[in-house]
Amino acid sequence: MKLTLEEINKLLGVDNDAYLEATKERDEKLRAAGSPWVDCPMKAPTGAFNIPTLDESLYWEYVAGIITLEDAAREFCKNGWDNYVNCNAAMFRFARIDEKYHKL
Repeated sequence: MKLTLEEINKLLGVDNDAYLEATKERDEKLRAAGSPWVDCPMKAPTGAFNIPTLDESLYWEYVAGIITLEDAAREFCKNGWDNYVNCNAAMFRFARIDEKYHKL
């Protein structure tokens, strides 16, 4: 017996419409903040993939107001960039990226 994607989502209780709406809102906020990654094609003409690093992704989410500085520091800690939740280190990383993009 094969299940369709809609049937699987219904069994799991996944609401695709709500997810798509939340994704659209997030993308709109990132576009408004000037993120270069929202409308960027996944693969560059040279063949390299256009994938932002963790610090750049968190920077643009912070600038767009999607996450707080503490949330970003928690993500850095969770992903092994810091040994503890360090807001000062997160702000230092964001300042370095800001020099590149001049956004903050």
